[in-house]
Amino acid sequence: MALHATYQSLLLPASGAPVSLVPYITVAPSTFPKDDDSALFDNRAFQLVPDLRPYWSGDYQDRRFRRFIVRSHPQPMLDGEFIVYYSTSADKPANKTILDMPSVRDAIERSGVRVEDRLFYRGDVLVVRLGEVWEDVGFEERYEDVRGEMVAAVVEMLGERLFAPGWEEGFLERQRRDDAWFERLAIKERGMKEQLFAAM
Repeated sequence: MALHATYQSLLLPASGAPVSLVPYITVAPSTFPKDDDSALFDNRAFQLVPDLRPYWSGDYQDRRFRRFIVRSHPQPMLDGEFIVYYSTSADKPANKTILDMPSVRDAIERSGVRVEDRLFYRGDVLVVRLGEVWEDVGFEERYEDVRGEMVAAVVEMLGERLFAPGWEEGFLERQRRDDAWFERLAIKERGMKEQLFAAM
């Protein structure tokens, strides 16, 4: 693993402008202020994480991530792991690039539900790539470029295998419920620790 190594990520613009490749560097999670090193950047197990702050300015704290593992794909260059970084903040526009993916558009039409009435990917979305699945290589992050020849296939694959099924399964809503549960648990644990220290 190389600290501050530079890689290419895939940018899915909120505006619907053409997708593009943009660079990022890998840094230690401790690079971020303590109150910012949450699940927005890594799963608290990664030793190196992508620093995507140049693309999100001051609102990078709002970002979430989702791992997407690909095995035995008909196009072997797509095998490995992708990590999608995104926001569902209502302050940002729905991501038109994702909305315009045929598989996503079809899934929304079949559901009969308006995007405005559901959680959706908002603002710019960034996709980074691990050449090999994290657990398969001794829990080491082996970042690789999203290469130019991969872009069209990656976009199509994400639409068909991640974004469209996620809409149909209510993934973002389920994630929000899980977040709320973990937040309540963390508050409860902090309260128990404070009571324990007060009794000492």
